[in-house]
Amino acid sequence: MVTVLTSVIPMIGAAGVWVPGTLYLALTGQWPQAAILAIWGTAAISGVDNLLRPRLVGGRVGLSELVM
Repeated sequence: MVTVLTSVIPMIGAAGVWVPGTLYLALTGQWPQAAILAIWGTAAISGVDNLLRPRLVGGRVGLSELVM
């Protein structure tokens, strides 16, 4: 839920949630979980947030993908 809410914040977005989570897992020695969260956060969460959402929302609001 926090990731959904922060995804609308420019320049921080969803990474504002999963990056600290990954750092916490790495610092507590949970390397496999940290690696999985980093890969999932980079590929799935931020990928959708930065690539797919502008394409889906941009056309509806009349803005170009670059502006979105």
